[in-house]
Amino acid sequence: MANYQYDESGVLASYFALTFLSLILIPLTLSLIPSGRSIQKLESCGCAQCQQKESRLRKSRARSILKPQMGTKSLLTIAGWAVFAFLVYKVATTEVENKIYDPFEILGIRSGATEKEIKKHYKKLSLKFHPDKAKLVVNQTMEEVASHFVDLTKAYKALTDEEIRNNLEKYGHPDGKQEFSMGLALPTWVVASQNNIWILGCYGLLFAGLLPVFVGRWWFGSRKYTKDGVLADTAQMLFKNIQEETTTRELIPLLAQLDQLLPATQNYLNSMLAMTLAHNWLNATVNVMNLHAHIAQATLPDRGEVKAIKGGVTAYLKSLEAKQDPRLEMFKRVADNWGSLQVVESQFKGMSATTRARVVTPGAIVQLVCKLRLTPPTQLPYEDPVRPEPTPEERKKEVIAEEAKESAFLQNKDDAGELEPGLKTPGYAHAPHWPLHRKPTWWIMVGDQKMNKVIVPPIRISDIPFANPSKAPNDYRLFKLQFQAPPQIGVYTFQLVFVSDTFVGEDVRTFLPLKVEDLPADAESEEDEISEPDEDTFAGQMAVLRGEKVKRSPYHDDDDSSTDDDISEGDTDSDSDSD
Repeated sequence: MANYQYDESGVLASYFALTFLSLILIPLTLSLIPSGRSIQKLESCGCAQCQQKESRLRKSRARSILKPQMGTKSLLTIAGWAVFAFLVYKVATTEVENKIYDPFEILGIRSGATEKEIKKHYKKLSLKFHPDKAKLVVNQTMEEVASHFVDLTKAYKALTDEEIRNNLEKYGHPDGKQEFSMGLALPTWVVASQNNIWILGCYGLLFAGLLPVFVGRWWFGSRKYTKDGVLADTAQMLFKNIQEETTTRELIPLLAQLDQLLPATQNYLNSMLAMTLAHNWLNATVNVMNLHAHIAQATLPDRGEVKAIKGGVTAYLKSLEAKQDPRLEMFKRVADNWGSLQVVESQFKGMSATTRARVVTPGAIVQLVCKLRLTPPTQLPYEDPVRPEPTPEERKKEVIAEEAKESAFLQNKDDAGELEPGLKTPGYAHAPHWPLHRKPTWWIMVGDQKMNKVIVPPIRISDIPFANPSKAPNDYRLFKLQFQAPPQIGVYTFQLVFVSDTFVGEDVRTFLPLKVEDLPADAESEEDEISEPDEDTFAGQMAVLRGEKVKRSPYHDDDDSSTDDDISEGDTDSDSDSD
């Protein structure tokens, strides 16, 4: 029969708490350790305003003993480890009585003593510790003396009495089989009768009070905000006011009506972009994207000075140089880190479900492949260098290498191709009024200008390389956008839209036709030939059993023809004999 005992010393409860804490604290601590991957440090434009912003960011991120700047997650982790250390100390310093029954130790005699020595030693102990002869010492009771003498007697009999010794060897105790004892990792005070009302009160507070409060806050909080982190009422207001032809300038008053604009600006912009994309409005989507750049540069839309500076950066720098303006170097650094997007090449590539031909069929998967690079306004435009006319063999190798590169890129899951060695990508953009560092990114999407519809939702790209004449014509990077072709045959004139979220007025739009056609007849016949197995193969035999077409074997054709010849000769001989 099992005997359940509660944890008097609290050791089992401490072990349980240590196990539970370790399962939580170890993953939590590992999540706080910075990853070993080297983070690429980008350079800013170096202007005075961006340097001031950099100084503010360094001061805000600086940590000291007085200002550790630890978040709630870090504080909870430290508190958890403090509790863990206390429990470890408690377990290490708590004495636990869990000794194996040893009659030699109880009698105080060496192990392996003979029976004669044991009897002699027990006789001496009886004269000293017998209850009728023992003298009580300070703070000692007669019950303690009697209990000690009983232990001595049991130990003596365990070594001299054959039956008791068998119990000791078989069950580990002179009294025979003991009750099975199981400890529970609960302190005694938890189940003490005088504490019942307090324990039940804690359970009631936890499950009937705190748990519903937390669940209610989570539920109503999740309903209060959208997936973009915007209040539902705010999202509803934006949804009612954003229309199909809403301009960028009309979006600014909507933002001005919102609370906590600065810390939640990015959430508001993402929510507005999601709304326009939900309606597939092309112009409104582009206007929201342009609003990102205006806020990043702290400029208002439709301002003439922005267009003037953009249109004549080189002339503006020359005027500063003529005036010997001290700001010339600063403007040059800003201009060198600001690049206009250049679409080197863009094309649609399709992969049919039934053939490997690069033909876009109805419903096929289409991949828009773009070759992009950036051209700083201070860099003179250049064309790809004129190379000597390659030989047919060299041209063939170049084409094969280019096709292999594009084929590997199309089969890759990444939206961006590998960056060619030696090409430089932009650092942090010139955005002194944006509260944090801003890395230039662009959106790519496919639309229909006539219908004002977004055909393919946008993707966001970055790390577009700067043009490098020494690396031409390979100073570009491949990007792709995948979608499904229209279900109808025809030629669709789509518009490719590239929008910057950082630089004002750096939009690029180009038209690219998409031809959707049926498979060529030769491709279908080739596919049919490939699909028919040979008669001699196992697949061919299975196809014959199913009544499907198979390719006739030339070997069997020869056998059939020879058999026919033999039959015809046999018929001729029989005819002559009859004559």
